[in-house]
Amino acid sequence: MQETGQISDTMDPSRKKILTIAYRGIFFTGYFLVLLASVLNVGGNLSKVHVDMMAFKLRLDHLLHLLIYFTVSMYFLAGRYFDLSLFGRQPLTRFFSLIIFLATVTEVVQIWVPFRSFSVLDWLSNMTGIILGFAVIRLASVFKKATNGSGHA
Repeated sequence: MQETGQISDTMDPSRKKILTIAYRGIFFTGYFLVLLASVLNVGGNLSKVHVDMMAFKLRLDHLLHLLIYFTVSMYFLAGRYFDLSLFGRQPLTRFFSLIIFLATVTEVVQIWVPFRSFSVLDWLSNMTGIILGFAVIRLASVFKKATNGSGHA
């Protein structure tokens, strides 16, 4: 089921084509930057946070992984709002298959980077962000159906 966006229903087709190209370009440029960051030594200690007098070990990089892939998932939701998609058919399935693949590639490629390492926990953080994003998208779809079906404009 393809939902139509609220914005593009009256949009000029040539403008929509340009916006779709830009939407796709921004997505793949963003992913390239994430991949680049995963193979560069960006420095900094993200392994723990000190809270008061106790050293509270919290892997901030896991939170960062979760937030990055949650944000990527929200990019799909923004595209849906404007009726833009990376794919013509089955956009949700293909989008999430793609970002699961890309999240895995991003972690696996670190096996061959000298100052990086593959981390199952980083990968699980990526997947958690993707799952949370998927849940928000499904909830938004349910909410939209409920408000459209209740007779409200």
